[in-house]
Amino acid sequence: MIMEWYEIWTDVSDIPYILIMGQFEKSKEIVVIDPKENDKIIFRSESYDDAKFWLLEDEYTMVDGRVIPDT
Repeated sequence: MIMEWYEIWTDVSDIPYILIMGQFEKSKEIVVIDPKENDKIIFRSESYDDAKFWLLEDEYTMVDGRVIPDT
């Protein structure tokens, strides 16, 4: 599936860990994907704010803004 947009998030621990939050084309659902787990969806939400809060709660921070792929 193609992402409409995505953001890269990383934790602030000694060993950085990256998660990807985004939205698939033609979907209203926001997902958080773990690339180390074969792109497994580890969180789903109908709300961007809920997904963002979920990441912030575990001390993740967004890396350099949202990416909108060229189509």
